[in-house]
Amino acid sequence: MSSSNVVRLATTTSANDTGLLGALKTAFESSNPTYTLEIIPLGSGQALDLAVNHGADVTLTHSPVREGELLTCHILKCRKHIFYNQFVFVGGGDGYLPSGTGTPLIGLDWLLKKCFKAIAKNPSLEFVSRNDDSGTNARENEIWEALGIDPDILPNIDRLYPCEPSGMLAALEYTNSLAAIEPAFTLSDDGTYYKFELIKGVSNKLSIRSHVVVPPSTELPDPWALNQYSVSLVNPCVAQGNFAGAEAFFSWMFGDEARDIIEAFTGGTPHVLFNYNADQEEPDSPFLRMLYRLRQQRIKR
Repeated sequence: MSSSNVVRLATTTSANDTGLLGALKTAFESSNPTYTLEIIPLGSGQALDLAVNHGADVTLTHSPVREGELLTCHILKCRKHIFYNQFVFVGGGDGYLPSGTGTPLIGLDWLLKKCFKAIAKNPSLEFVSRNDDSGTNARENEIWEALGIDPDILPNIDRLYPCEPSGMLAALEYTNSLAAIEPAFTLSDDGTYYKFELIKGVSNKLSIRSHVVVPPSTELPDPWALNQYSVSLVNPCVAQGNFAGAEAFFSWMFGDEARDIIEAFTGGTPHVLFNYNADQEEPDSPFLRMLYRLRQQRIKR
């Protein structure tokens, strides 16, 4: 296959680890036999860095602030929302059980900011940070910034990257191993957690602690939980790659075939892992503008 027929997709690990991208790749190549889709799974920050450094034709990421910055400086040519799932706080170990006074250190059905506050107040609770500029790591940092807490001074933050493998499944595996000996928690998207739960079976020591919206409801009462994924074309002046192939994949992703795959995809779990919302795009919102401000505050510190 000629390199001119290869479409380089730099992508978040969650869409790949759950198996969704494998299903989409098979269907896209079947409908577009001219092209081969090369999936490059990285954290969203690294995937977008790859676009900056001429290594991708199209991206699938969930880091809206960073995507917006690259749109502004014309690294990305265009961006469209494609699907979302939920950020969830997961963990295990005795630390989330009620204390001697009956007050839970990490309760059930808490909103995300309350979970992060509990980590800051209780040094006995270990928090595993991916520390890799992924979309999940970006949301973690946004929450800390909104709370006015500097995680760099907390003694109970265990930073994975670059010492440990990056990726959400790897972070969950590491957190699970810690939970065998001490209370340990991390931030995940629910789709990857459900896949992890399926893979680990009875050896899974983790559970979701934060609030989860159960279908058929689609309203997320916690704005911090919204985990929006978007597809972006890399400006051909930057990528110098296969822009025609990237446009073909971009268009296909917003057609009926891709939509049907996404809306039905469970990855073998009892849950649909991603919610298609390409027809409900809100390119700007007060919450998103707040995220931009928080990122600028963090950069200046």
